[in-house]
Amino acid sequence: MPSLRDLVRQETRAAHEALEATALMLAFATGAFSATQYRRHLGLQLALHAPLEAALTAWWPTADAAQRLCKADWLRADLAGLGETNWGATAAIPPITSHAQAMGAMDVLEGGTLGLQVVRKRLQDEHPALRGADRFLRGYGTDTGLRWRSFVTAMDALPAEQWPAATASACATFAAFETAFQPAFQPTFQPAFQPAFPDPA
Repeated sequence: MPSLRDLVRQETRAAHEALEATALMLAFATGAFSATQYRRHLGLQLALHAPLEAALTAWWPTADAAQRLCKADWLRADLAGLGETNWGATAAIPPITSHAQAMGAMDVLEGGTLGLQVVRKRLQDEHPALRGADRFLRGYGTDTGLRWRSFVTAMDALPAEQWPAATASACATFAAFETAFQPAFQPTFQPAFQPAFPDPA
């Protein structure tokens, strides 16, 4: 019998690929982004992370929340470092009204943090767009893999009757990201899809 993580990976594959195929995500993943695109990427991430983290707080263990629900602060710090202090409006997110829904949404956020390590390794520290504003990119640093595995363990402990809610929430969260990122920097061509953020195992 597949685990919940296996099920979520399978059910979110199409939404994951749609997000990765947006022009801004492709530019970011390949390192071919301008300073404007980098600020835009960080701004969109903040527009989603801020409301998601606020909604997740009520459903996430307090001891773990301080370690995981902090990425909006990292994004604000990066944007401030780039001279951007106008955060803009938050994006629309799916409802999170249960622990199962929280688990599904967190899968998207934690998987993204893991995937960013692949991108960070591709980028040179002197990339002109970064200007030292890479706190969000660094994620949990050397603890990233450990924290991903501990999250997967907690996710797979969710009772089977709650799996549909968790899976639907993960799909809806990916869709929220894709909706936010799709209008930005539309491509003039459609490149062959190559996952920039490999779906975590």
